[in-house]
Amino acid sequence: MTPATTKRAFQLAWPASLAAMITPLLGVVDTAVLARAATPADIAGVALAGAVISLLYWPLAFLRMSTSGLVAQHHGEADEEGVRATLVKAATLGGVLGLAVLLLSLPITRIAGVVMADDAISPEALGAMGDYLAIRFLAAPFAIATTAAIGWLSGQGRTGLMSLAVVGTVLVNAALDVTFVLYLDMGVQGIALGTALAETAGALAVGGAILFVLHKRGGIRIAWMPARFTAELRSFFSLNANIFLRTLLLAATFAWFMRAGSQFGDLTLAANQVLMQIILTAGLLLDGPAIAAESLIGVALGQRHHRPEAFAAAARATAKITAIGAGVLVVLLLVGKHPVLSLIIPAEAAPALRGEVEHYYLWAVFSPAILAFPFYLDGVFIGATMGRELRNSMIVAVVSFAILAFGLRPLLGNHGLWLAFSLYMLIRAGALGLNWGKVTRRAQWNEGVSESVPTMNA
Repeated sequence: MTPATTKRAFQLAWPASLAAMITPLLGVVDTAVLARAATPADIAGVALAGAVISLLYWPLAFLRMSTSGLVAQHHGEADEEGVRATLVKAATLGGVLGLAVLLLSLPITRIAGVVMADDAISPEALGAMGDYLAIRFLAAPFAIATTAAIGWLSGQGRTGLMSLAVVGTVLVNAALDVTFVLYLDMGVQGIALGTALAETAGALAVGGAILFVLHKRGGIRIAWMPARFTAELRSFFSLNANIFLRTLLLAATFAWFMRAGSQFGDLTLAANQVLMQIILTAGLLLDGPAIAAESLIGVALGQRHHRPEAFAAAARATAKITAIGAGVLVVLLLVGKHPVLSLIIPAEAAPALRGEVEHYYLWAVFSPAILAFPFYLDGVFIGATMGRELRNSMIVAVVSFAILAFGLRPLLGNHGLWLAFSLYMLIRAGALGLNWGKVTRRAQWNEGVSESVPTMNA
């Protein structure tokens, strides 16, 4: 395989960016429709529900990450049996987790109502949260299965197929939201139903993409070796456990951020939700280069020959497009403030909410420059399947965030909360950067490039 180029990295990154934006795009669609037909309490309730969904679903994103890194390394080594065995392991684990979330949805919803309860949150907002979760969890098995499947596709560089499936999911969600809320007047329940049905349709689309790729790789029936399905399970679960803990802490931080903003009332909570959706939508555009790094770094480390050169080329190419993307996004958010806000919150529909969002908008403008660092390094370390380093760096960042938020929120109010969040992201990047030497040494080593692929002969 030839070394990665900037052109190849970009070809992988731009469709991956579309695929990575599925969760925030669904949130943006939900918020935009609700802002035209609901009260601030309804929007706040969906914001709280979104925090609960993130707390559950984001940790399960470890399935995409671990699967992507493992498949990329097997693909780089031309190990067809390993590619397919990873699909079986990831799909099995995803199915079990999805079923567990569905079976536990009722107690999860009740616990969320207790945890999220606060004097500053209205009963109407808590009621809207419960209505949303009760419906949205019905699609949990499909949403979680899609996570594992997307990782299998991205690890092979099949980001174009990913983007087609995700764009279709978002379009279906938008159409259903508009129909259920604006035409059938179903409110929060309509928003939840539209999103759940869209997630189900997305899972079916990704399943079709997998069958297509298997056909292109030589056929659907060949190269299935049952002995590989159970091989190296200990290292497989070790990698997944480390990335799970890392992602759980990340999701908990976002959920706590939303919960901490609730002390400022429904209006500020709703504004924070809108801003966070803008930030995640813009920031996850930068996840395209990170996903490209997962694939290109993993493939480079799986190669038998010229591994150091392949790794260096992949790291340079993805770093370059990350920097360019961050700069472009900052400019677009700065000059496109009014079109962006008008798309989500028309001033005539919710003037108070629009004004509150504008008051804190600069945090969204400069977020891509901050998020670029941790997103890129995540991609590199996931491609190298270095789960321990991902976990440990997140622990350092979360502890730092708790200290910063505790000190800055009383002094600066909601601005202090946003400042603590921004510093948290930079600290996470710094903690990963301190482990860069381990990645480069792994690229020089011809064996043991992965926690779960312990032997790759040179």
